[in-house]
Amino acid sequence: MKASQGTVIVVALVGLLLLFSNTATATTMDAMERNRLMAVNYLGKASYPRGMRNNNPGNLRISSSNWKGKIPAAQNTDKAFEQFEYYVWGVRAMIVLLRNYINRDGLNTIRKIMAKYAPPSENHTDKYAKWVAQKSGIGIDQPLVANQQFLRPLVKAMAHYENGQDAVEDDVFTLAYVMS
Repeated sequence: MKASQGTVIVVALVGLLLLFSNTATATTMDAMERNRLMAVNYLGKASYPRGMRNNNPGNLRISSSNWKGKIPAAQNTDKAFEQFEYYVWGVRAMIVLLRNYINRDGLNTIRKIMAKYAPPSENHTDKYAKWVAQKSGIGIDQPLVANQQFLRPLVKAMAHYENGQDAVEDDVFTLAYVMS
């Protein structure tokens, strides 16, 4: 073997070592970030809007649904809206609910979703639907698919409306979506 061939092999091995060490670091950092996001908890923090205080940015009403991370009814201090152990579980519940509306119930537009999610008996449904459509950039009657492309802006807009402020960060949405 010539010296130049040996140098090439050494450089290649060093490159592979760097590649694998960076991959391990990225995986570790991803796990650390995932753990940080899993620990976000606004439960009972009075300075936040009700949905965030309940770790429920969609303000989902108490129901018989067996949501992951749901605080049992006997321990729920709100009595009207679901509470979750951690914020990401509330975002996940919202994603699952909207996915069910679209795929199972055929509510595949913002207008149709809002008629069920925020009925006129409790809300200004048309105003809510128009606001969500404008904020999300999705047409009010545009057919939806239950994927990240549509659910991310929909969840973020609805949570903003429910809480009066941005309430779902992209990284929290991504983790909740993967968990759903």
